Amino acid sequence: MYADKIAFTFSDLYDAIRYGYLTERDIPHSVGLVAPGKETGQLVCMGALIEESMKKGFVSFSEGRVFEIFDELRSFLYEGVYSKLDFSTHKEALRKAYDFIKNAPEFHAVDPVVVLALLTDKELQELEIQISATIKPNVDRIKHFGVFKMLPDLKGRNIDYSNPGLEWGTK
Repeated sequence: MYADKIAFTFSDLYDAIRYGYLTERDIPHSVGLVAPGKETGQLVCMGALIEESMKKGFVSFSEGRVFEIFDELRSFLYEGVYSKLDFSTHKEALRKAYDFIKNAPEFHAVDPVVVLALLTDKELQELEIQISATIKPNVDRIKHFGVFKMLPDLKGRNIDYSNPGLEWGTK
């Protein structure tokens, strides 16, 4: 859980810079002390996570200067980036993808929500481009998506989204 938070936080920071939501000058000075680059920042935080966890005897990342800077970065992203994003285009892309999956014969007997959840960001983006570029998208152009390998196991399954277990996968 902590490793994901660390990875996603630094990825979001550099995505925000790449997409023009921020410049490097916008980053709080203290964050630059820990994170002069995406990989370096992640490594410094992961090192602090491991060190703190070893001292406590359980997985923990809640104390020390590195955590304080990381927490400052997360607050900065929530206030300066996440709260300002326009998600309407993402909602529309998801709606179009949902409708496409729901109506495509290849996905018959598979919950469209499950298929959407299994798409990577790049796959969803590619699907959205396919949907937007043509009147009738060609499923053959997306058969390389990972979800196609899972379709036989997903067809006809009633998956409880609120249950993180994999019991649904047993026959």
